[in-house]
Amino acid sequence: MASENWNVPSGQSPSTGGQREREIIRYLREVSDKGEDGATASEVYNAVSSRIGDSRTIQTYYKTLARLEVTQRVLSLQGTDDQSPRRYQLARGISLSHAFTLDDIRDAVLYRRPAAIMAAMEHESQYLEHDRNSTLRKAARELLKETDPPALIAAMLDEDIRVLVAKFDEYQEARDPGLWAMIEDDYHRIERLYLRELGLTHRALTLPLLTSLESAYGQIQYDAKLAHEEIKAHVYGRACIWPASVSEETLDVTVAGTDASVRFSQVHFVKAPAFQDEEGGHVSVNSSVAVERLAEGLAIAKGRRELFHSLPLTKEAIDDPRNRGMIMLRIAYPDLTDSEFEHAKKSATDVVQWRVDAAVFTGTAPDTQTSEMLPRPAVHLRDGTVVPQEREHKHYIRNDAYGEFTREALRYTRRVIQDVRESGSRRVFGGTVKSTQSRLFGSFVSWYIRSGSRMRLGQPIDPQWELARTPFIPDHIYMTHLFGALGAEGLFCTFVVTRDFHSTTEYFQSTKRVEDAGGWAAFIGLEREGRRQRKTSTGEAPDWDEGVDLEDDDFVYVCNHVRYASFYLGTTGGEPAPLIPRYEFMLPIAPQEETAQIVSESQGRLIRAVMALGFQFDRDHNMLTGRRLTRVLPYVVYRAHEMSKDFGGLLERVLHSAVASLLSRREGRRIIGSDVRLEPADPSATVKAILAAADSETDEDLDRDSNTDNG
Repeated sequence: MASENWNVPSGQSPSTGGQREREIIRYLREVSDKGEDGATASEVYNAVSSRIGDSRTIQTYYKTLARLEVTQRVLSLQGTDDQSPRRYQLARGISLSHAFTLDDIRDAVLYRRPAAIMAAMEHESQYLEHDRNSTLRKAARELLKETDPPALIAAMLDEDIRVLVAKFDEYQEARDPGLWAMIEDDYHRIERLYLRELGLTHRALTLPLLTSLESAYGQIQYDAKLAHEEIKAHVYGRACIWPASVSEETLDVTVAGTDASVRFSQVHFVKAPAFQDEEGGHVSVNSSVAVERLAEGLAIAKGRRELFHSLPLTKEAIDDPRNRGMIMLRIAYPDLTDSEFEHAKKSATDVVQWRVDAAVFTGTAPDTQTSEMLPRPAVHLRDGTVVPQEREHKHYIRNDAYGEFTREALRYTRRVIQDVRESGSRRVFGGTVKSTQSRLFGSFVSWYIRSGSRMRLGQPIDPQWELARTPFIPDHIYMTHLFGALGAEGLFCTFVVTRDFHSTTEYFQSTKRVEDAGGWAAFIGLEREGRRQRKTSTGEAPDWDEGVDLEDDDFVYVCNHVRYASFYLGTTGGEPAPLIPRYEFMLPIAPQEETAQIVSESQGRLIRAVMALGFQFDRDHNMLTGRRLTRVLPYVVYRAHEMSKDFGGLLERVLHSAVASLLSRREGRRIIGSDVRLEPADPSATVKAILAAADSETDEDLDRDSNTDNG
């Protein structure tokens, strides 16, 4: 988008949306200061267009005033009779300086200015922290009184659609790049919040392509009634925020936590060191560990408070295809491009953890020390999201290692949800997401402060609090500040937002096509037929799903049966308050009444189990970042994180040992560290040392627990 027309001499310039908005606000402020009862659109047009030398028509000013009215910056008042023109007043609390700040942010994003964007992020984060004890505290206290979260989310969506339509109407009169940039921001925000993060279907909301919207061929299709019904089926909670009091009954059950770690290594070969490709020797070592904290009675019976499980730590396991992904070496994947390999590495780390997750949750995981099968946990928490890292269907059908990693993660997802269903949803498979890019909760809080609070209070908490802040600040930052603003010690939780699996894939806007096809199996079948015809005409190799029974396909199964729930559980103590994670859990797709009960019970079990275990403060993830804030994590997740680092180092030494052993056999001589920079190690001693250290801590915990119980 060109900007050369933005700064031309006065009197020759069509205005931009931001410039016109600022000057209208300035003029209405002057009118208010004079004690006058607002101004008509004609008066606004004459004064402002003359002031800024604007060549736009009065119709453009009508559209701008309509947009400002929808966004509640400007109020319109009907004249004393039907013949009198409407008069416009500046809404209470709106200042001009705020509009300048927002334009700076928009320009930074519009022109992709990294330094300006980073400065804006820091500025807005400081703004949140500065206002924590005023605006945010009032918002948090009022949200405790809001008992209908779905209705508020629905009202936010209604307003977002009205604002987008108003901006588009204005753009039809004044096609300037700054205004279109605002439309693009709103469009992508609505798409992300409501179609992806909330999972609304085409019946409620359909967004045309931006190109067709700009040309006026495409139309936004929005059915408010159906949207409100779908929101009720996706948002649950007795209030927007409520206290999870420590006085509530905690849950003494077996709880497991997992984490994965990645270590990077450099392998140097014996022969021809001068010609060695440095990049070819880069290795990613992925390890994962589960820590299971036993229920009190079970712990006393076993004489141990914690059990551990990890993937095999032997030389033989390194080259076992069943453990693919533990070691990621670029040269081992010649069929992948560099970009594909980087994606495959991230997926491999996730899949390695999923193997541990599935084994522990389904009761097939042996204890690393005794080989005794770990009891199936009542609550399982993985470090990270419960949505697989790679889940898009275009990756799922690839005939290469990248595709196999994607398929394996979905196989574990299917296995886990089947176990949840068989338990009657009495067991919880969840996760803690330390850093998130989601924006739904933060957008909701921001909207409530600026607009939504008017519904119950009669006026907004702060009419200048802008939604434009939200793109820079992820949910976990927003919610940390919000909970921290409550001031009192304790735990508070939010309502739960759910979404179906397909909304996390490229098919998040395909619900109409799925419905027209007759379901997911039929839809994927049509997609497959289209791909087959294209590949036949071009001579390309068929995809992996050629000939697969789609009625029993894992991707189709997960689309039909899996839903994800997320919420925030926050501590309020600390100065500054520690960063809180987003909590997630997996649940089966079911009728709304049944889903409401499952969500309530699963959230309650997860919260009470976490409260029973307690929290740990994680400063490891803040290394070299200069962060002042630390993270708070459930005990088992933090414990698994610490253990996975130790086991990752051990797996790296096992790899070195395996390479050295192979070289020794092939060279017919003993290979030593000075030859290959490898230090063969006996893993058994290290494993025993790690577990002994872990046992010594858990034995002390068990002794303390027993002493406490004995009074």
